[in-house]
Amino acid sequence: MSQPQTACLPDTAGQANELDVSSFGGLTGFAVLDQNGCLVSANARLLELLDDRVRGSGKLDPFSLELHSHSAKELADALTGTDNANLQLDFSNGVRRYLQLGQLRASRRLLLISATHFEESSQADPELDALTGLGNRHRLQQTLSRLESDRTRLSAPHGSTLSNDAPAILLVDIDRFKQINDTLGYRIGDSLLKLVCSRLRRLTTESDPLLRIGGDEFLLVLHASDDAHNAIDLAERIVDLMSRPFLVEAQQLDIGVSIGIAFFDEQTPDSATLLQHADLALQQAKTRGRRQACIFQPSMAVDAQRRRALEIDMRRALALQQFRLVYQPQVDLRSGRLVGFEALLRWEHPVRGMVSPAEFIPIAEDTGEIRRIGAWVILQACLQASLWPDGLKVAVNVSPLQFDDGNLPEHIDTALQQSNLPPEQLEVEVTEGLLFQNPDAALAQLSRIRQMNVDIAMDDFGTGYASLSHLSRFPFTKVKIDQSFVRGAVDDRTQALVSCIISLGSSLGMRTLAEGVETSEQYRRLQESGCDAVQGYLISRPLEAGSVGNFVERCTRQIQGGDVAA
Repeated sequence: MSQPQTACLPDTAGQANELDVSSFGGLTGFAVLDQNGCLVSANARLLELLDDRVRGSGKLDPFSLELHSHSAKELADALTGTDNANLQLDFSNGVRRYLQLGQLRASRRLLLISATHFEESSQADPELDALTGLGNRHRLQQTLSRLESDRTRLSAPHGSTLSNDAPAILLVDIDRFKQINDTLGYRIGDSLLKLVCSRLRRLTTESDPLLRIGGDEFLLVLHASDDAHNAIDLAERIVDLMSRPFLVEAQQLDIGVSIGIAFFDEQTPDSATLLQHADLALQQAKTRGRRQACIFQPSMAVDAQRRRALEIDMRRALALQQFRLVYQPQVDLRSGRLVGFEALLRWEHPVRGMVSPAEFIPIAEDTGEIRRIGAWVILQACLQASLWPDGLKVAVNVSPLQFDDGNLPEHIDTALQQSNLPPEQLEVEVTEGLLFQNPDAALAQLSRIRQMNVDIAMDDFGTGYASLSHLSRFPFTKVKIDQSFVRGAVDDRTQALVSCIISLGSSLGMRTLAEGVETSEQYRRLQESGCDAVQGYLISRPLEAGSVGNFVERCTRQIQGGDVAA
């Protein structure tokens, strides 16, 4: 009987640990890792099996390997844990490898990786997606090249958007697929992708290429022999079918898809432009609320160019000091006293003029630039408020994205220290969207902020999906009533809703503030309903920082003279 094959590796005590690796034969790669995932030692076979990705850095980073997302996540979890692990690693090229991770003494871990099916797996078609069996991005270029070669068959009249014999592509994107992976795990996400693929196949023919070109993105090609209007009908059927529930491991998943449609007509010079047009149409479908299909229109390209130019300018605006804050006064309804200001961001572009926040804030959030801009806003607002009389608050709007890295409490603390502003004079306003993206992480950070004695307001309450459970669970100190309710408060039904919000806030120990007050009648109704404070054009338009001091003095004189605001 042959002796078992062993590998002797020194541990931190200078002793040897023998491990039976006979089952891996000559295909075994092994390494010793430290607690940070860095290689202490490794054989050449391990580097070969991992495509030599770790040689340069000396660190095993799962997300730098060509692994499917579920395998990368499982490997990352195993490396950061301390338990032994047996993993199946699926690489994007179709190769499947097996890994054992065991604990050595002290802070050393032993990793064994094998490819017992390597020869068989390596024969997998590199142009097929290993998870769904559909064509992948490698086949995409081949497919688009074939479309270009058929250009002579196009007969679309000049200037026509649709052609009865122009090929079409449908770019299909699963709505909010990332939330499925984040909340339920990659295994559920992969199972869902397989079911989505199955439904797509039911609606398509073998002659129409169906590809998976991204994590949750599919592309369908309809050849020139099809009636172009069939693409629209097919897209609508796909949207309808994908809106029906999926059942994955006894869990019902309700998703949807957005679809961008582009036609390879005479206005489209090449396949790269065709793909770009489909992507622009897809983005338009998402902007319009998702779960729908949109056809590319030339105006979308114009809008995209403008957005791109605006994005480039916005990234430089902070360094060029083009941003500034203005301050809208807030007044107590019982005493008429000035209680604080809401800081509002403005962008004055040297060529474009004033750019609306409704236009640049979504771009800042999409690009992640909102984190840098948001930190600047908090600091500037605190510095300005430190010059005001004691007791006057400054309210700052915070984007849900500013909570992503978990450092918002630290940013606020830094701003308070640099400005010497008492935390009681700062108020953070958050929207309802924060409560649904990652409620547990949001709650943890909001609790830390509240422990700093900074007030927290729910902005635009009643316009989304916030419920009583959110108000009771999160540490809000104020509820802001959206201006749409205020403007409609002359209607009895709307007035009843406003009164309910005010009563609800009062019963939970929260103050209420109404936005958008423009008339004395609105002011009076809110006063009679028991609302605590208001802001709006009736009180004042937003003020430049240099005008705040005079406004505060004027309000003080009015109070001393027996007058009240409004």
